[in-house]
Amino acid sequence: MIMTNSEIRKSAREALTGNWGHAVLFVLLTTAVNMFFGYLSDDRVEVPWLLALVIFLANIFFSTMITTGYEAFFLSISRGDRLGIGQVIDYSFKHFWPFFKLTLAMGLKILAWTLLLIIPGIIAGIRYAQALNIKIDNPQVGSFEAIRMSSELMDGHKWRYFCLQLSFIGWALGCLLTLGVGFLWLASYYKTSMAEFYNLLISRNGSHSSIEE
Repeated sequence: MIMTNSEIRKSAREALTGNWGHAVLFVLLTTAVNMFFGYLSDDRVEVPWLLALVIFLANIFFSTMITTGYEAFFLSISRGDRLGIGQVIDYSFKHFWPFFKLTLAMGLKILAWTLLLIIPGIIAGIRYAQALNIKIDNPQVGSFEAIRMSSELMDGHKWRYFCLQLSFIGWALGCLLTLGVGFLWLASYYKTSMAEFYNLLISRNGSHSSIEE
């Protein structure tokens, strides 16, 4: 990769040109769903145990869909073929089980490293950061294969990725002055930049497949 982090962010802004409205709406909708389930899961909200179980399972289902949808939506924006919100919902629903298994496997592996020490856990999170994108581009690969591929793809690029993430801290602090509203735009900017980083990584070894399947 020869692009600097500044150039990656610039490329993300260019990709978002004409797409800001859709991106912000997408972030707003997913945030609203997360807040809704967060409220229902609050210990202070008393519900019967059976309803609590239903809420718990629904939370897992929608969390997986949102995680998948985030990756697919902003990856498509970075490639100039933005998915509609309806397409994202359809894609996330149809591919729920494969991505649930992948996110579960990632979570367990990151947790295992974190139990050793915090730093190894952070490094593991960065090492596996591309697993979801890899799964989107290569639906035939298994969960642990996607994780392995992410580790190989991030080899030699983890610090660069970490620095790209850190470069958004100033923007995040600025968003606090907007009472949090600015985070709708920042989340779009951040996720598109991360997608641009992934695109740069895979540009070294082949093209990607469509995610509109």
